[in-house]
Amino acid sequence: MRAAFRPWGVVLLALSCAAASASQPATLRIVDDVAANRRSPFYLDLAKYPKQRRDLPVGVFDSGTGGLTVLDALLRLDGFKNGTPEETADQANDLAAERFVYLGDVANMPYGRYGGEGKVDLLREHIVKNVQFLLGPTYFASADAIEPTALKDPVKVIVIACNTATAYGLEDVRRALAAWNLDIGVIGVVDAGATVAVRLLPADSRNDTLAVMATEGTCDSEAYPLAVRRQYRKRFRRDDLTIVQQPGLGLAGAIDEDADYLDPTAEAPRGIPRYQGPRLGHPLCPIEPSLWKEYRFDARGNRLLCRRDSCGALVAVELNSVENYVRYHVTSLVRRAVDANAGQTIRAVILGCTHYPYYTDAIREHFDYLRSLGEPYATVIAPEVVLVDPADATARQLYRHLVRRNLLGSRPAPSAEFYVSVPNRHLPQNRIDATGCFPFEYKYGRQINQDVRFVCGIPLTAKLLTPSTSERIRRQMPAVHALLLDFQQR
Repeated sequence: MRAAFRPWGVVLLALSCAAASASQPATLRIVDDVAANRRSPFYLDLAKYPKQRRDLPVGVFDSGTGGLTVLDALLRLDGFKNGTPEETADQANDLAAERFVYLGDVANMPYGRYGGEGKVDLLREHIVKNVQFLLGPTYFASADAIEPTALKDPVKVIVIACNTATAYGLEDVRRALAAWNLDIGVIGVVDAGATVAVRLLPADSRNDTLAVMATEGTCDSEAYPLAVRRQYRKRFRRDDLTIVQQPGLGLAGAIDEDADYLDPTAEAPRGIPRYQGPRLGHPLCPIEPSLWKEYRFDARGNRLLCRRDSCGALVAVELNSVENYVRYHVTSLVRRAVDANAGQTIRAVILGCTHYPYYTDAIREHFDYLRSLGEPYATVIAPEVVLVDPADATARQLYRHLVRRNLLGSRPAPSAEFYVSVPNRHLPQNRIDATGCFPFEYKYGRQINQDVRFVCGIPLTAKLLTPSTSERIRRQMPAVHALLLDFQQR
């Protein structure tokens, strides 16, 4: 791609990396409200927070269903001799005695868009509110409930199962917990992914590129280049690695079937504001007709929405399937490497969004396809590109934390509760469309520090999942699926 990719181009570790935003972050009033404002809907009586926490659940949150891939990694972890720090697999799940509380902030997703809309502070507030929900003792029994009167347990540790939330909110969460005098650990996915990716590079690595596929917000934050640089310097004692980032505009939203990015009923291009994904002439993620062969879009049915003029030239192109989003972003990532790093090879790709591991096969397949086209792709793409899922490393960090703090659970089997956020129907100022969602302009147009519940945390019922999402969870994450069914049948 061309200069349109300026914000997320190539990062050389020899150069300094600065955070995307130079402005001072706003003060979040919710931090004080949780601890001291009894009139606030977010107030918690922290003096009553349980002192004995071993059998409390582990809290996990994400912007949607993507974080379920992290929960799945927690349920599959077998890297230790159970109950000890000894790194010896023993054919038994290391976290088998844990309970989990999962929150998907579906009403406010996708998180990756907040930076581009100039609403990073609003995103930071969402993240702290998610933590408040996990720490709190109540939830809304349904979307129609007026108050959160149903009871749940608070949590003993928090896993931020979202790369964008980790990049922008990890330090906010740590500061908030310190302000609340709660000694509760917080684990994010970014450092875990960076550590694994650097370990995968060969010892004689001299001509390699490490790639990152993440949301536009995560790319803007420079979180992965900074984390990778720390790990690369620690291992190799030099700064010659090249990092290429690709902002997955709309990919996470399409996977969660957000109507701003994918509409199964659409038969023609919808246009702005109804469609927010890559398109012809997009200022940051344009679809380039010159790369049509590389994209190899699936044009069957309504998977690709096009409009042509009277001469047959394309005047509108919109992606309308997850696979086409994958093909666009993989192609764009490789073109970055081709245009800026002739002769260097992509050996590892960090999947810097928890939604992306759902589509590892499609991602790998398109890398293989591009490589099959010959030069320059055959040089830029290694024969075996390793896709790095930070979830496994995150699971290991959680286990080590629980062992270190003597917090491993003692239950006979794992269990989980699942919640999602929905727009608060009883808040007069809320704008909610016919599908029950926030319109795009309202979602990203709200102001911080209003001390109102824009959203409600409710149980994740079967009706709140689309058939395709339910099937994906059942097929790809049977352990999560079993716990979800058990929760929904209680």
